[in-house]
Formats: sequence, C-alpha cells, structure tokens
Amino acid sequence: MTVDLPPELDQFFQKQLASGSYNTEDEFLVEAVRVLRSVRENGNGADDWFEEALEQFRAIISLKDGWDSNGGQAIDTAVVYCAQQFIYRIFKSGDSTKPHINPTRDGGIQFEWEVSEKCFELEFKTDGKIHYFFEDGSSGIEEGMLAESDPVDQALGFLRRL
Repeated sequence: MTVDLPPELDQFFQKQLASGSYNTEDEFLVEAVRVLRSVRENGNGADDWFEEALEQFRAIISLKDGWDSNGGQAIDTAVVYCAQQFIYRIFKSGDSTKPHINPTRDGGIQFEWEVSEKCFELEFKTDGKIHYFFEDGSSGIEEGMLAESDPVDQALGFLRRL
C-alpha cells in the first residue's frame, strides 16, 4: 500500500533510498521527518498540528522491541513511511484536525480522531493494509480496510462525517 507524495517529496525520498547514504532505515526516516517539517514550514500555513505529528513519528520510530509491558514490537519502518505520507496528504487537504498517533503492539501505527460520540480510527498494519473503524453513536459502527485505490479520499470522507 502506498500513498502518492507531492512530486518534490517523492523525488527526495526516491533519491535518498537509491543513494544508500543512510546506514539504517531509521536514519533515513529521521531525515524524512526533517524534510516533511521543512515542507510544512514553507508550505501550508493552515492549522499548526503537523509539526506535533512529526515529533510523534520521531518518538515512535525510536521504539525498540519490548517497548511496552506486553512485549510490543519495534515499529516497522515501512509502516512509518506509509503513515507519514498518508498524514501529510490529510494535513494538506485542510480537512482535518491532528489525530492521536499511537504505536500498536504488532509494529503498526494507529491514528484516532474523536468528536463527541463519533470516533474514527485508522491502523496501518505491517502487511501494508490500512484498517478503519468508524463509530457514530446514532448510526452504529463501520469497519473494514481502506481501498488501495483511494485511501486518502476514503479516509477524508469519514473525517468529514465527524
């Protein structure tokens, strides 16, 4: 599962991956966070939640195996990469507030938005899929996987319902 980046970011990521200039994927991801922050600071002047989200990603990628009392796995760097791309697109849409961003025990990342009796969660799994859960106190629960063809648009549809 991939999410399209703006051309300037995609070119940077592809160049850096091909160059082999990083010893580990974690080093690359830290640099990716720096670049995303730079784009955010020089690009979107809307809501200011993106910087805080990037700091949370930085903390999440530093987690090692056993990070919680239940033996949580280190967060998969491919999941972090995909989640960063995804949240960047959500941010650029201007249609969302900052989600709660949490690591999952199995090496994934979860985003969660809550408004009154409504809740929307996305879980980026290590198999590349994105699981969603939407609960509306009046109409019930919807759950499934985001479509690979339009995951950001589908997620924005749920966010607009909050």
